[in-house]
Amino acid sequence: MVPIVGRSWGGAMAGVDGGRIAARGFQYQYLRTLEYMFDALGNPEVAACRVEGDPNPVNPDEVDAVDFDMVDRSGAVVIAAQVKSRAAGAKMGLAEACTILSKLVARTDARTYLLLTDAIFPSSLKRIFMDAVQSDTSIPQLRETLAGVLRSAPRALAELNALTDVQFERLQRCRIVADGRDREELREAIREQVRRWRRGGGRGIGHHSSGLLVSYLLSETLRRAAAAEHAVWRLDEFRAALELDDKILSDALGARDWGTVLGIMAPIPDVARPELMDQLIQSLRRRNAGARSVMRAALVGPSGIGKSSLAAAYVAECLDLYDVVFWVDASSESSTFESFRNIGLWLGLDPTLGMSSLRALVHERMASFPGRWLLVMDDADATSAEPWIPRFGNGDVIITSLDSVHRFGGSVRVTVTTMLPSEAQALLSARMQPDAPDAATDQAVLSRLAAELEFWPLALELAAAYLESCGFGANDVEHYLTRLKIRSLDDKTSVPPGYPRTLVAAIDLGMARAIDLADGAEMAKLLNDCLIVASYLAQRRIPIHLVAAAARLPPEAVPAKRGIIFGDDPEIPETFRLLKRVSFAREDSPLPPAFNDDPRSRTAITLNSILQEVIRDRVERIHSEKAVSSILDKVAFYVDLWLEAALHNNEPDRVHAVAPHAEVLAAHLRRVGVATNNSAIMLGNLASFHQAQNNFMEAQSLLETELSLFDLIENPNELLLQQTRIYLATILVYRGGRDSEVCLRAVKLLEPVVPYLYAISVDADTQDAASFLCGQAIEALVGGDGCDPHVAAPLLDVLRELSNRLPRHDIVSGREAARRASELIQSGDVEEAESICREHLEHEGPGAGSLYLELRRLLIEALMLQDRWREARAELDELVARMGDVPLYREAVGMTLHNVGFYGAVRMFTPSSKEARQFFLYTMSLPQLKLARIDAPAHETWRYVVLDLAVEVARGRRNEALALTASVKSIVPTAPRNTQDEGWATFARLLCHVAEGKPLAKFMREFEE
Repeated sequence: MVPIVGRSWGGAMAGVDGGRIAARGFQYQYLRTLEYMFDALGNPEVAACRVEGDPNPVNPDEVDAVDFDMVDRSGAVVIAAQVKSRAAGAKMGLAEACTILSKLVARTDARTYLLLTDAIFPSSLKRIFMDAVQSDTSIPQLRETLAGVLRSAPRALAELNALTDVQFERLQRCRIVADGRDREELREAIREQVRRWRRGGGRGIGHHSSGLLVSYLLSETLRRAAAAEHAVWRLDEFRAALELDDKILSDALGARDWGTVLGIMAPIPDVARPELMDQLIQSLRRRNAGARSVMRAALVGPSGIGKSSLAAAYVAECLDLYDVVFWVDASSESSTFESFRNIGLWLGLDPTLGMSSLRALVHERMASFPGRWLLVMDDADATSAEPWIPRFGNGDVIITSLDSVHRFGGSVRVTVTTMLPSEAQALLSARMQPDAPDAATDQAVLSRLAAELEFWPLALELAAAYLESCGFGANDVEHYLTRLKIRSLDDKTSVPPGYPRTLVAAIDLGMARAIDLADGAEMAKLLNDCLIVASYLAQRRIPIHLVAAAARLPPEAVPAKRGIIFGDDPEIPETFRLLKRVSFAREDSPLPPAFNDDPRSRTAITLNSILQEVIRDRVERIHSEKAVSSILDKVAFYVDLWLEAALHNNEPDRVHAVAPHAEVLAAHLRRVGVATNNSAIMLGNLASFHQAQNNFMEAQSLLETELSLFDLIENPNELLLQQTRIYLATILVYRGGRDSEVCLRAVKLLEPVVPYLYAISVDADTQDAASFLCGQAIEALVGGDGCDPHVAAPLLDVLRELSNRLPRHDIVSGREAARRASELIQSGDVEEAESICREHLEHEGPGAGSLYLELRRLLIEALMLQDRWREARAELDELVARMGDVPLYREAVGMTLHNVGFYGAVRMFTPSSKEARQFFLYTMSLPQLKLARIDAPAHETWRYVVLDLAVEVARGRRNEALALTASVKSIVPTAPRNTQDEGWATFARLLCHVAEGKPLAKFMREFEE
């Protein structure tokens, strides 16, 4: 037998393999050829590459001199190249380089000559050569210079001396490119060029497919090198090879290795369900290939049946049909919003957009997206998910939902049922891996196990996990089934509607296993209580320390201070590790950081929604209504603690992470009918979040629910009740206070507050609270556009009279200061306005929130009007830092862009125009302020177009400014609503005249007046 790889028997020649050396040389040459062909794609002069040079040379010697050249449409040579490969670390001397280039210039006429090599060519030698050939000396002088350099290299000198003057002149067009990259590095560079080219053209490409395409290009280079009739490789042919159809490329590879999946997708199942898959594929098959309407399919059925897994299997199966897949966690309004924020970011939208604006703009981008997309709305609620689903675009939508009745906008419904017996058995086999010697017996046992579990996917997964965690095999299935049957017979009443009792029993056994694994009764109780708490929260990103605190620590034991409760007891992470061991939970992405928190407090998990539902049903069936109310009261207390801390510390990312849990819990509080002070205050803080985000309708709904709870609470917190009345009145007036009926409702809400305020105003210990609430009540009637004065005046007089008798609360004083500073700025007394703002900013109290932002914004305005731009810039930076990347208080953001932007633009036409222009452009560039125009009232949106025109004027872009003037003129109101409108309209006319290059004297006088 001849060995494939033999031993080297010594001798210097034993390590030399001429064939491989030659192959490596040709590979290097063709890689460099491809690299320069990519470069030629951006050169309009080049029409083709001739591999191995001219296929029909006039001079036969030219063949060996040129490895490739680039020619234009007339056939003139743009680049002629010689490629030389060396062993790693080998050097090339100046004499050798000159010899190669002498032959190159002697054989062909080109605009540029290149010597490409991977050899080490000392920079000193390269500099000597380049200095010589690039000098402006005459040809005789050049000959003399090079003769001196090469005097010790007679062969190279002979090649140079043989050149004619014309050929010698060509040396001045020569370049030596010494590139130390090896062949693998060159190949990877070309792969990256392939990826960039295809992605730039909207075509799919991945790691393996790019390698395949590079291999094809190399083989094509070799083919053209071998046959003169194919040597000319036109660039349009090269482009066509790069733009190979996606399907051809994926078929050649055997699988597509590109396609973007955005979002946390469900795991791809390892057991196929072909019948359901065929239904899903057929439901999304387009009736019209050119249609722009979106095709929908709704996968419906109870939790744990495999809806999300089927959607994930479809993505894996049909990814080659889509350029991008958007996977949305639609389990709540907040999680849907968060998923769409990520989609918007991918589509190039501002992540700070509000809910309705984000939804509209994402739909707009999806409608115009050049490729094909798939949107998966996972675990969707029928009513809340519908507005998020786009109507138009080159895409499909898959919805997974518990709701088997809703039509989901005319979707084709696919009812996801239990697995087929063969599928269920395959799943159990994959999880339990039956021993080969008893495979037939084991398969029979697993078949029986699957039937006993009614082929329910989640039940199968949990049963297999239980058996595996116990170290049981197929021989122990009978024991498992015996225990399962007993438990299922004893547990009939705990089965939720739509679930087989065996599924609940499987969950029971998993719980029993986790408790068995617990270290003692105390940990077992903690595990049980944590699971109960977590079952009333959202499915994803459940903070384990929130859950543990609610399970262990009664609210009355919590210290009277703000902030989350974090426990460093090792039992807490161990408890949740046990839940993961029985497949009840899995790790989720951690919560965003919070002020002064421990990184461990950010740990979060995900629970299966069917598990949550089973646990909730068990709790509500076994325990009394009072006990359930007590549990939910504790959960509400801790959710509110986390939400309120994030709101108080102005941590928008943390608020967005906690808000889904408050929303889900609020729904359970309403469903169960829990009426406690803790549940009421949580609803109030959730309303505060929505109010800050300008979601006034949702805030009003929550406050109305909170107010209705106080009729049911046995000992309602009177202070909390009056706060709720005041905040609800504030929302009503803000949304429509000029409507006399709305104003009357607000007044009716506030009238019962007055006796309470008088009652607490006489006690020194509660006068501070009375002052605060009285100020809030006054603000409720005068905030926004204010309440109808005919309706509100009597109540307002009473409140003001009481407020004047009370010591001023810091927040009340701050609000009055902000109002006074605004009036002073309008009247021109900016120094006094500055003094007031600084005084109150120095004494900022906790929880000032939007008031702090308002005072800081007014300070900036006062400084701008004094032309103190450096100080104004410092204060603006401080303000933006406090806003955060995704601001909580969107109205404050809107006022900042509106006022600061306007004053900055106006000051561009004053003696401090240069500083004003810089400040204005900086303000308009701040990403936090972009959402202001989105949230602007309809009657003010035209003002932001005026600011756009001001930006173009400030940048000196006359053509762009001139193009905007027509839009500005068409939207400026002919009948201004107020003096602000008049000022903006005058400024708009001023900008138009600047853009049109007309005289400004008349308009400047009008504007100054």
